[in-house]
Amino acid sequence: MTQILMTRDQLLTRLAEQRKVAEQFDKQALAEHRAEEKAYLTDFRANCREALKWDYETAKEKDFEVRPARDGRRRWGQPQCPTSQVIRIDRAIAHVTLDSRAKYALNNSGIHSTLHALVTWDPDAPSGEDLC
Repeated sequence: MTQILMTRDQLLTRLAEQRKVAEQFDKQALAEHRAEEKAYLTDFRANCREALKWDYETAKEKDFEVRPARDGRRRWGQPQCPTSQVIRIDRAIAHVTLDSRAKYALNNSGIHSTLHALVTWDPDAPSGEDLC
């Protein structure tokens, strides 16, 4: 378990730095998501046009549901919304600002595990709140 010791000011500075990176990451993730949604809608509409040709038995076989096929497999539901790191970081900044502690011991488990995750956040391994 890696422990990071930081003063309150160091922690707020690091979170502000991470927020700048997160803004760009969220913007790119949302743009990619919008493109996925557009492609999914195109597939869905094409499948709806195909479903109009079904006879009753075919529709019954498919449970009267139209699902776009993605990557050669059936996909249930629309593309999942990306997660926002900015929201998580803003919440953490608000929490630390209100907290009276002068120093923090951040661990990857325990009471400050969320702060630890945000301080060590890597854009290649996102998690957090949905962007849409």
